[in-house]
Amino acid sequence: MDVEQMLLPDSIPPSTRTASLTIFYAILIVSLFVPVAAGLHSRRPGVPEALAAIEAVRILAPADAPALLDRTLIGLVVSAAALAIVAFTRRCLRRD
Repeated sequence: MDVEQMLLPDSIPPSTRTASLTIFYAILIVSLFVPVAAGLHSRRPGVPEALAAIEAVRILAPADAPALLDRTLIGLVVSAAALAIVAFTRRCLRRD
């Protein structure tokens, strides 16, 4: 049995199933890649940074991207920027 058949019912056409899974995995990658990669690379990013990166994608990533840019790439940039901003802000607040 194929993964698509297990996740989605047969009443949905195959092209729609594939599109649904593509969107799902794109959102999953964009939302989780930056926090996980930053957490594996450094001990500095914590829970606030990870949550900011995930929420920034949900709030700020555009639904309709320009033709030259991919929405996944825009989401990764937004996520990385949010993580960096929150990390910088927390570091500055700890110094004071």
